[in-house]
Amino acid sequence: MTAFWWDDGGAQFGIVHASCGKREPPTPGHRIKLSLTCPLIVTGSALVLVDTGIGNRLSEREQAIYTPERGEGLRGNLRALGFAPEDVTHVILSHLHFDQWVA
Repeated sequence: MTAFWWDDGGAQFGIVHASCGKREPPTPGHRIKLSLTCPLIVTGSALVLVDTGIGNRLSEREQAIYTPERGEGLRGNLRALGFAPEDVTHVILSHLHFDQWVA
């Protein structure tokens, strides 16, 4: 389950060599497209969601900065796979940054 967001390339990777980003070039403001990938692990008795994405509670300023591209969002992606949010038995947060928002 994936969505995308944009951020400053230097903020993500430090000083980036000019040859980087040929496949997905940065914007004139040096912003790069980044993936919000939330793996879903399905076992016989558990549905484990690893990370929760960027959420839907960004302020107008944050939305302008990060320009999220959510598509169907976490709930919609779960539905597309035949699951409901309440089917998730475990959530693993790999890091505690703003993009870890539990629905």
